[in-house]
Amino acid sequence: MTPRSKSMSLGDNPEHLSLAQPTPQRDDDRDYVRDTLLPAMAKGAAESGRPVPRMVTVVHAAVDRPGRHAYRLAFAAAHVHLAGPHYCDMLRRAGLRVHHRRPGLGARALVDSGVFLYGTPGNIAAQLAEFDRAGVDEVVVNVAGVYSEHGRPDAVRDLQEILAACREATN
Repeated sequence: MTPRSKSMSLGDNPEHLSLAQPTPQRDDDRDYVRDTLLPAMAKGAAESGRPVPRMVTVVHAAVDRPGRHAYRLAFAAAHVHLAGPHYCDMLRRAGLRVHHRRPGLGARALVDSGVFLYGTPGNIAAQLAEFDRAGVDEVVVNVAGVYSEHGRPDAVRDLQEILAACREATN
């Protein structure tokens, strides 16, 4: 399957999706999982007399390579979700400034906040390890942005390199 080009809705100005480097990443999404979601799941399980369910999270990621742009990859990966009011509500609860009518700016927020992981395979692996420390049971690494923009071979390459870096970091 070949990648499809997607038109980008970037709010009022297409310049918002600049090629500048993203701002430093924060741990808001991992803090939200640890401080909000996991306690709520534990409380609900206790109240219903059931075991606490496993926490699984999907994390969009892409390896920084020449010709790639983090904001474009994040948009390609998540623009449909970012146009959903319920999804944006969840992201706002986690501390991101997003609005469903401006998915392009939402893509920037995903990158700038570190929700969309972008960097070297080792850097991405280190950030994925933070989810384990936050109490996440399973992380699904999603390279859909790379697949959409650059095709299956590049997406598979990213995933292989990220997973190799994760294995290396745990050995």
